[in-house]
Amino acid sequence: VKFISLVSKNIARFERSMADAKTTSPPAVPNLNVAIVGHVAAGKSTLAGQLILSFGGVDSGTIDEYRAEAEKHDKGSDALAWIVNNLRIERETGRTQENSLFGLTLDENSLRSSGADTKGPSGVDSTRRFTFIDSPGEYGHAKQIHNALSQADAALLVISALPGEFENALSQFQQHTTTAILTGIKSFVVAVNKMDHPTVAYSASRFHEIRSYLKSYFEKRLRTSSAISYIPISSIKSSNLLSSPRRTMPWYSGSTLLAALTALRINHRRSHAENATKSLRVAIQRVFRVYGAGTVATGRVERGTLRVGQQVVIAPRGLKATVTSIESHYVAKQQAGPGENVGFVLEGVARSDVHSGDVVGDAEDNPPKAVKSFLVHMSVTNQPHGIREGAVHILDCHSAHVPVKLRKIHSRLMGKDGTSKDLKVVDVEPKSLRPRERGEVLLVPLKPVCVEPSKQSLYFGRFALRSHDTTLASGTIKSVVHAA
Repeated sequence: VKFISLVSKNIARFERSMADAKTTSPPAVPNLNVAIVGHVAAGKSTLAGQLILSFGGVDSGTIDEYRAEAEKHDKGSDALAWIVNNLRIERETGRTQENSLFGLTLDENSLRSSGADTKGPSGVDSTRRFTFIDSPGEYGHAKQIHNALSQADAALLVISALPGEFENALSQFQQHTTTAILTGIKSFVVAVNKMDHPTVAYSASRFHEIRSYLKSYFEKRLRTSSAISYIPISSIKSSNLLSSPRRTMPWYSGSTLLAALTALRINHRRSHAENATKSLRVAIQRVFRVYGAGTVATGRVERGTLRVGQQVVIAPRGLKATVTSIESHYVAKQQAGPGENVGFVLEGVARSDVHSGDVVGDAEDNPPKAVKSFLVHMSVTNQPHGIREGAVHILDCHSAHVPVKLRKIHSRLMGKDGTSKDLKVVDVEPKSLRPRERGEVLLVPLKPVCVEPSKQSLYFGRFALRSHDTTLASGTIKSVVHAA
């Protein structure tokens, strides 16, 4: 994973920041983690690059260098995307391969320097911090997309307005929104991109056509679409990102993209304030070996507080380590709370012993443990095949991706009016569940993993089952049996 302003592709930059950054924390500012998702060629990375450029995250010399290099390869329009897409294969193919993180802090100075609207219906007048996670578009990267959404409080869905592109990408769009809903996300902003293209020409009718379709889709999936913002934009022209598009889209009187993002709120189940008093849990996303620092893990603090000097347990293998330093967006900190994406040094463990999907907890306060089996309520998706007892599929839960066996289907469940409310048993010990059916199932992991009941933690208690890149089922964990 590429961490822009967190852990960069160039490890030497991380080493220097650990040595040089002041051990201070910035003023307490509300932080919102936003996953940028969408179909291939929707312009997600260009949008990410434009936001970074607008707020001074990259200097003019660097972007001029990117533009010149991109022009040499007949990829001039990809220059902004290169700000976050710095792998060779990404620049050659024009497609994101790995997740990238970058942070933006909105305050009076940054808003003024960026030229963002601060007055009127589209104005932004609040101090806010965002951590954006730019993810691949192809569903062949299902693991990366799930990881991005599992770290997020909200999703920014980027859609192309081009005739044919939007219609051909509906399957990918539905997969992305399904994954977002499965990970517990309820807050969405939809950016209808490429409004500047000659085939669209900032057309009001094209925007309203796309919005009408998507509103209908969300009403079916979420039972409501009233809280979702639909914003027409041009990421490459920076139209309606920070200021109202009075010249290009005079027919539009709604919010800018930045104003819509600032208006987002974290739903109650993911409230960082609520999670701050609970036992520490950090799901590890990636692990590095950094010269002069040691084993460095990156991930999001989901619950509790991570502190320098803290003795921690790393599940599911029960390893013990000491946190010797913490960094968030090039700022060294003494502690980090829920919702913060951090890099932290673990003393006492080797790089080879710590893995993506491991869970960090306080050694003295309800440390995380490996599970032997767990009972779930699951819903089979609307795919051609159901699921059967004894089958082995991949479990996606927080940052973990492990094979699990469906040991036993205890019952088939049916809720009121076909929903998940007031579930009742309608069949005992069926051998399979058909598409759109619900059931109570016992799962057994075939590799060590740490999960928890959803009542204790939404993040560690919601899951999806997939076969290759097809999501087969999703659900919540009701109870667990810990390994001895």
